[in-house]
Parts: sequence; structure tokens; C-alpha cells
Amino acid sequence: MPRPPRLDFPDTFHHVFNRGNAKQAIFLDDEDRRFFLTKLLALKREADLLILAYCLMTNHFHLALRRGAIPLHKIMHRLLTVYAGYFNAKWAHIGHPFQGRYGNRPIMSDTDLMGVIRYVHLNPVEAGLARQPDDWPWSGHREIVHGRQELVEVDFVNGLFGGAEAYSAFVADRANNKQERIDLAALAGDHEPLLRGPLKTREATELRRDFVVEALRCGYRQSEIADYLGRTRGAISLLLTRKK
Repeated sequence: MPRPPRLDFPDTFHHVFNRGNAKQAIFLDDEDRRFFLTKLLALKREADLLILAYCLMTNHFHLALRRGAIPLHKIMHRLLTVYAGYFNAKWAHIGHPFQGRYGNRPIMSDTDLMGVIRYVHLNPVEAGLARQPDDWPWSGHREIVHGRQELVEVDFVNGLFGGAEAYSAFVADRANNKQERIDLAALAGDHEPLLRGPLKTREATELRRDFVVEALRCGYRQSEIADYLGRTRGAISLLLTRKK
């Protein structure tokens, strides 16, 4: 199946994400996370990036950003190649630590951008790693709430939401605000053709299971997920019984 073309022009906003190959961890300790963020900060300065949200989990990461004149694929290639070299050398790992090319979905509106920022910073809460987003040190949430600009363009985010208090309220209200939940297409990203396609390979099935789990965490019903994927509710329930 050919890769779908990427929509990538100067000053476009993107939700970028990637995870470990075969779901392996890509951040094994805090030093790994600091190294990744240091390289991201350097790229922000060199490539005129506007970073609006980020979150480093254990086996994946999320970024919300606006790129400048340099194409996104060149920026991500530099970031992931440098990190892969560091990771492999430090941990005596063989092979690429990431699962293929990074995922990317263009962000087309302010409402969409607000939802993505919230989704990114709520990842640790949804995964059960933190009770509140402020408890997780490896995201941009604290920068926004406490006005400490390092990676995140805090002034831009405050302008988008109408201030840090409004941002905090928007994040806290996610569970009760179904209208603003992240779109299923945003969760699918570049994997959408594979997720909705007919292939039943092991890779496709595992990606669909992961997608269903994330969609349920975002508040979608199984019937909604089934309609999006073009499958029956029974098929969705069967996916959830598969072992990771």
C-alpha cells in the first residue's frame, strides 16, 4: 500500500507522534527524556519551530507544533536519527528503536489545535501514570500553567485559550466535554488507511487494537469506533480480547 502524501507547508500546524518498535520502551530513564528534549529544544531554535505541546511517555511521544521554512520530515529525521543513535549506543540496542516513520496529522483549526494540546498533555492521566497532568514532569503542561517558557510557546498558547486559567479549565473539563474530544481521524493519523482497510495482518490487527483502546480512553463508544473503522461491534469487542 503506498504511503499517503503529507500535507506540509510553511507555517502549518501538526500533531506528530511515534512509538517504540514492537511497542518497546524508547525512554528507559530520565536521562533519555532529557536528551530527547535537549535535542528538540536545539531544533526549535535552529529550525524556527513553534512548539505548543509535548509529552514523553514510556514507549511513545506526542508533539503539537508549527513548522517554519524547513520541511517537517527533515526536522523529524534529524531528531529521531540523533536520538536513535544515542539510544542504541547507551543501551546496546540493535536496530531502529522507533516503529517506522513518525505519525503526523495536520491541524486545520484553532478548535482542533486546542483539542490536540489537551489530548497531548492528558496522555499520562489517561494511561494511569499520573492523577493530574501537573504531576507528570515530561510534558509542556507545567510550562503553560506556571508561565515557565522553555520548549512550549506559552504566550501563544495563552493567547489561544485566553490565559493559563482558561487553559487549565479546558484541560480539566475534558471528561465532561464530549464536543471537544479529539477527532478519531486525529488518533488514526497516517495509519488511517491501514486501520480502515481490509488487511488482517498481525501489524494491522495490533494497530487497530491500540487505536480502539485509545479511542475508548478519549470517551468514544464502541459503536462509534466500529462505524469509523467500518467494522461490527463484535469485531471491536474481539480486538479488545487480544493480548498485547
